[in-house]
Amino acid sequence: MTAEMDPLRDEGKAYGKKMIAAGSHAEVICMKGMPHTFMMMDDILENGKRYNREAIRVLTAVWGIAIK
Repeated sequence: MTAEMDPLRDEGKAYGKKMIAAGSHAEVICMKGMPHTFMMMDDILENGKRYNREAIRVLTAVWGIAIK
């Protein structure tokens, strides 16, 4: 996920596209209206919560970890 207001947004998008082109399973998602640090603002931003839930879901699936 990238943040729309992040100065590194374009680099993140390009990296995601390169991963896909190389055959990796990847998805490029841009969070509209979000600043660079939105994922650390999950106590006040719903999109921060969404980012963290999605990161946990993907990483546990990739690593084969069962969440109880």
